Amino acid sequence: MPATRPLFSKLNRFHTRSTDEARAFLGTKDYEVDFPHCDVREHLDLRVNGAYLPGTYVGYYQFGTPIVARTDAGRHDYWINLPLAEPIEATIGGETIIGNHKRGFVASPSLQYAVRTQGPGARLHVQITEERLNRQVAALLGGPPAEPVAFAAAIDLTTGYGRSIACCVMQAVNHLQQDDKFPDNNITTGLFEDLITSRLLLSHPSNYSKALSRLDTRVAPATIRRAVEFIQARLGEPLALADIATAAGIPGRTLFAHFQCAHGTSPCNFCAACALRRFAKRCCTRGNPTVSPPSADNGDSLISAALLLNTDVGLERRLRKRSRVPSRCSLGFAQAAAGILRDGLNGFLRAPR
Repeated sequence: MPATRPLFSKLNRFHTRSTDEARAFLGTKDYEVDFPHCDVREHLDLRVNGAYLPGTYVGYYQFGTPIVARTDAGRHDYWINLPLAEPIEATIGGETIIGNHKRGFVASPSLQYAVRTQGPGARLHVQITEERLNRQVAALLGGPPAEPVAFAAAIDLTTGYGRSIACCVMQAVNHLQQDDKFPDNNITTGLFEDLITSRLLLSHPSNYSKALSRLDTRVAPATIRRAVEFIQARLGEPLALADIATAAGIPGRTLFAHFQCAHGTSPCNFCAACALRRFAKRCCTRGNPTVSPPSADNGDSLISAALLLNTDVGLERRLRKRSRVPSRCSLGFAQAAAGILRDGLNGFLRAPR
């Protein structure tokens, strides 16, 4: 099988071809590792690349050779793993699954975790700190969690929320590889983390699924109005689900249901929609063909939340040509405008004008 080209090469965290150095490094991550093949010294190529965000880590792992790695329960983060090459076997708690490009796996800190690779073992992963996930649980429930969250191990990456999470991760990977300022943009990273954690908690099976499914589906116009006013007044600031839910006066899980009924989307996407609509209107106004990329410290920095949306490449090229945007502009704002235009035509964004 051909080797997978390493991602995040410029975001290298660790690289070695030494078994002793590999064991020592993985030991600092609470992993015990075995190399079952006798020719390990010829093929070992441990690469750990990635970027730290406020409450998550987006990274790339490869071993270069078959390995068996184990960690005990008691870690303090959740892992979403997306295999990139050959199948990877994972045992999480008492469940063993085979992960591949169609099926990922989620590891929870309260469950023992082991992974076995048959080849280079290349995979993308998102680590979510326990504190960050618990904060999202509290925002959705309206109170702190009573016990640690434990997710089901397998996640389907081909459809529904699993595909959406995988696409969002790949968009973040694209931004991290092209935009050095992305990890420091608290607005965009906050929306990314809100989206990942909310979709996991609201859609992926866990010991909190029943509690999170108890929704008040009666839409209250006053609560939606308060939330919308709060969002629109703070488009240039980091916006967390917990802040919006507090402003609306309802738990986050209820806020999701109300937004879906009233606006056909989630609060996170609604935030991006409002900012992207404003930007696209300004960018594509007749007689204004040259629009400078917005800086990362003003209100338009929220447009980099285009990572939450897929973009139409053809439309993006036309927009770049029209607005004379550099191919690698700050925050990928041409992609943002392309996304808002495409999704606006599809009737997805129903933000107030």
